[in-house]
Amino acid sequence: MFRNFISKITTYFAIGIGLLCVVLLYLMNNQFTKALEFNDLNNISQLKSHISEPIVSPLYNLLIFCVILVGAVLVASIGFTIYNNPKEFLRILAGLSVFFVLFIICYVLASQSIPVDDGTTLITTGLYMLYGLLGLAVVGIVGTEIRNSVVQ
Repeated sequence: MFRNFISKITTYFAIGIGLLCVVLLYLMNNQFTKALEFNDLNNISQLKSHISEPIVSPLYNLLIFCVILVGAVLVASIGFTIYNNPKEFLRILAGLSVFFVLFIICYVLASQSIPVDDGTTLITTGLYMLYGLLGLAVVGIVGTEIRNSVVQ
């Protein structure tokens, strides 16, 4: 009972902090937009750091803190899972290894498609990861539905 309660608390805490991160990202973007409009600029690279830093810096620091909290809660959640059910750790490890292998494949594909390395490689990697994970989800859903229809 107590273990299940702790697991639920960590899950809800991670979801809450994740939602707070999304709100902070929105507020930071909103503050950048206001600073651009106030200074009659149309590109973020034209905005001087001494103008934008006091507006965005507190939100950025809070966002970093929230990301660290989410990481700590995820590690604690995995720890509770290992403690409650050690066999479940193998599933977590398998999922993480598939995610890591997919990341390496996507990074190699991204580095071959774009010769410039100014951060676009990681952005392209993220897009390829999105496509790959969506593909895996669709294959999993379709496979599950086919299996359920055959079994019944």
